[in-house]
Amino acid sequence: AEAYTFADGKVTGGEKSGGLAQNQEMDEPQETGAKDTEKPETEVQQAAVTAPRIPVPVNHSIRFLDVPQIVYAETQGRGILLHTRTGSYEVNQLLGDLEKKLQPYGFFRIHKSYLVNLKCITEMFPWTGNGLAMKLKGYENTILPVGRERLKTLKQILNI
Repeated sequence: AEAYTFADGKVTGGEKSGGLAQNQEMDEPQETGAKDTEKPETEVQQAAVTAPRIPVPVNHSIRFLDVPQIVYAETQGRGILLHTRTGSYEVNQLLGDLEKKLQPYGFFRIHKSYLVNLKCITEMFPWTGNGLAMKLKGYENTILPVGRERLKTLKQILNI
């Protein structure tokens, strides 16, 4: 059984999850063969690709976060802390698994502990050694370092 701990409005626990968790529903009954019954599944699958959402446990229920609302994710203990424009959520999932899901939507792993939404970068500046660090929209007081091994790839992606 899964346990949840609530502290300071944050949720711990959760379950690694992916895909759609609910059965599809059809607005109107279909009168034709199997071909028509496949159409809603196709629409649901397309919606999942165009409007991805990440399930997170909140108050003994599951909240679905729209991916564009996620600013960055960081490792915390054995899970991750998802930082959104409206709050932060603890999820029992590996950062590498989340990276695979979010990479097609403009996310990049800048460090072994951080995955960022590239659209949310507000500032990049020199950091220790020849490194860089960044600040993100809504988290201007938080400095995230870019790992040396990821610096070259990040520069190529951002054309800098």
